[in-house]
Amino acid sequence: MDVTSLGCPISYLLKDELAHELQIRGFSVELEKSRDDLRKQLTQLIKLHRRGSVCFKPESSECKEEEEIAVCTAKVEAIEKEITGDFIARSAPRLVARCNYLINRLSRLDVSSEGRRNLCSRIISCLAIIDGGRSEASSDDEEEVKDVNVSQSCTKIIYQPAKTYNLNSLNLKFKGDSCVRIFTARLDELIVARDIPEEVVFKGFSDLLDGPALSWYRGNKTSFKNYQEVIDSLVEDFDNPDFDHKLLSKNKYNLTSACDWKQVVPEDSRKEILQKLHDEPSAGHFGVAKTHKRVASHYFWPSMFQDVKKYVAACEICNCYKPINTAQAGLMGQPRQVTQPWEAISCDLMGPLPVSSNRNQFLFVVSDYFSKYTLLFPLRSSVTKHIVKCLEKGVFLLHGTPKIIFCDNGPQFVSKEFQELIKKYNVPHIFYNPRYHPQTNQTERVNRDIGRAIASYVRSDHRKWDQNISEIQCAINTAIHEGTKFSPYSLVHGRDMILDGSLYCSDDPIDPNQVTIVDPTSFSDSLGNLKNIFVSVRANLKRAHEHNSKYYNLRKRPVQLQVGQFAYKRCFPLSSAIKHFSAKLAPKFEKCIISDKHSPVVYSLKSLDGKDLGKFHIKDIVRYD
Repeated sequence: MDVTSLGCPISYLLKDELAHELQIRGFSVELEKSRDDLRKQLTQLIKLHRRGSVCFKPESSECKEEEEIAVCTAKVEAIEKEITGDFIARSAPRLVARCNYLINRLSRLDVSSEGRRNLCSRIISCLAIIDGGRSEASSDDEEEVKDVNVSQSCTKIIYQPAKTYNLNSLNLKFKGDSCVRIFTARLDELIVARDIPEEVVFKGFSDLLDGPALSWYRGNKTSFKNYQEVIDSLVEDFDNPDFDHKLLSKNKYNLTSACDWKQVVPEDSRKEILQKLHDEPSAGHFGVAKTHKRVASHYFWPSMFQDVKKYVAACEICNCYKPINTAQAGLMGQPRQVTQPWEAISCDLMGPLPVSSNRNQFLFVVSDYFSKYTLLFPLRSSVTKHIVKCLEKGVFLLHGTPKIIFCDNGPQFVSKEFQELIKKYNVPHIFYNPRYHPQTNQTERVNRDIGRAIASYVRSDHRKWDQNISEIQCAINTAIHEGTKFSPYSLVHGRDMILDGSLYCSDDPIDPNQVTIVDPTSFSDSLGNLKNIFVSVRANLKRAHEHNSKYYNLRKRPVQLQVGQFAYKRCFPLSSAIKHFSAKLAPKFEKCIISDKHSPVVYSLKSLDGKDLGKFHIKDIVRYD
C-alpha cells in the first residue's frame, strides 16, 4: 500500500482523522492542537516522505479491527444520513472524498471479516447514490465485495475531477529583459503540445512572469479580458530592438577600429570589396553578420548591410555548402482518400537480412491503405520476378486488383517486368515515393513493427528471422489498429479471426448433417453492418490524420515553389576511401530547376543542363531567392 495515499485530499479530513493518520505513522499528537495545525503537520510529513527525507510504515491495525470498524461505521452512518436528506449537488465532491478515505482506511486492515465487507458495500452504495445511479437490487443478489478490488470498484463509480494544470511545470519565465517574441512563440508551442486551454493560461498568467514583467502585469491585470489581449499588450510594451541581430541606424557603423577614418567606396568598386572580404580563403565565406563587421571596420557606403546581405544570399559556394538552420519546410500532406479494402496498397522490400536456414534474405511487405491489412513474403533474392509473383499470386488473385499502388524508387518497381504486370492487370495508378523520403510510404511504418517483432524472437541466432513470419503477420492483422479502431482482419473478412477451436465448443449434441452449430444469420448480419463500419473507419482515419498533423506541423513551415524557379536540392553523397572522397567535404546542396509540381510538398527537379533528377520532398529543397 502507498503510505502517502489517503484516498482523498487532506482538506476533507476531520480532526480525529488527521490525528489518526499521524498516530499510525508513529507521531504523537497533542490534543490541544487545532485542525489546521494537524493538517499542516500531516501535509509536511507526506511531502518529506515523497522526497525520501523520512521513511515510515503505517502500523498494523489488526489488533484494533473492531475499534476501526466501529469508528468507520459511525462515519458511514453520518454520510448515509446526509445523502438521504435534502441532498445538495455541491456537496457531492466532499462526500465522494469522504467515502474514498473510508475505503482507503478499511483497506489497511490486515484481516478480512464479514463486518468489513458489509461496511465496504455500504460505502460503495453511497457512492452510487451520490453519482445518481441508485441500485434497487436486493442485498442477496449483490456480488461479494473482494478486499483487493475495493478501490478498483470505487473508481468505476465516482466521476473524474477536472484536469488540473500547473503552469510552473512549463519551465518558462519572462522577466522583461529578453526577446518577448521568443517567449510568446515558445508559449504557443507548449499550449498546443500539452493541450492547455487558453483560459487556464489566462487565469494563471502571473506564474509565467517575473521581475519587471510581473510588476507590469499586476498593474494592468484588470484591463485584460482574455489571453490574446494579454499577449498583444505584452508584445506591444516589451518588444524592444534585438541588438544581437540588428544595429540601430544611429550607431550602425560606429564600430571599433584601429583607424577612426573609413574609406567611402564608390558603387562600381563595392562588388570587388565584397569578393575580397567574403570569397577569399582569409575571409572564410562567413555569414552576413561576420562579413558585414569585417567590411564595416574599414569601409563605408550607404545601405552597406543590405548589400552584404544580398551578396551572401547569392553566393553559390555558401548555398551549396552551408547547412539550413531554419525550421524544416513542408507541412504534413493530405490523407489518402480510400473507401474500401484493397483499393490502394503500398509495398516495400526489407533487407538484405542474414541468410536464414530456408535461404531467405529479404522480406517483401504489402499493406492495404484502408484496412491496414499486411502481407509478408520471405524471399531468397530481391529480383523483380519474385516481387511480381508475390503481387500476382498473393494479392491480385486473392484480394483483387488495386486501384493505386504506392512503392519506392527501387529498381524492382521501375523495371520492365514490373511494368508489364501493371499493364496486364490494368492497374490505373502507380505512385513512387519522393527520393530520400521513405516515410511517404505507409509500409515504412509497418516495417518498424515487423522489425521489432522479428527481433523479439530471434534472440542471438539471427538466421531464424523467417521462422515466425506467419505468426507475426497474424498478430499484426488481428490487433486493433490505432487509426481505424478495428482489426485489419475484421475489415477485410467481415468477422473476427478465430484463433482457438474452443470457441466453437457447445454442450448441445451436433447433428452430423449440420454444417455449423452457430447462428446462420450472425455472419450475414455482420456483413450487412460493414457499410456502417467503413463509414466509421473513414472518420477515424481522418481524425488520426488531424491528430498527427497537429504535432508534425509544430516546427514546420509552409513553402511554395513555382515551376521554372531556381532552387537548391539536398545532396546525399557517400564517402569512398578508394576514390579519396569524403561526404563531409562534399557539397550539401546542388542548384537545379523546378520542372513540375505534384503536390504542395512534392516537386520534380531537373539539373541546369536539363537532366531529370526525379521527385523530391520539399524538406530537401531550398528556395533560391
